[in-house]
Amino acid sequence: PYICGKTSQSERIQILQNFQHNPRINTIFVSKVADTSFDLPDANVLIQISSHGGSRRQEAQRLGRILRAKKGVLNKTKIN
Repeated sequence: PYICGKTSQSERIQILQNFQHNPRINTIFVSKVADTSFDLPDANVLIQISSHGGSRRQEAQRLGRILRAKKGVLNKTKIN
């Protein structure tokens, strides 16, 4: 599944719910719409592919999407 600016709110919700509750859905592609107000704490890996670059703030926000506290996780690994 892919979430971009043209993706309706209801479709976004459905995609995110499928990712969280369907073990067969383990990947979501997102455009820069996920730079702000987008949390995905159930994700473990973020692969950022960008042909247009971006600011350090955007990069930090993207990493923050998956670095939120996770249920049942006691330790966090910091990557520099």
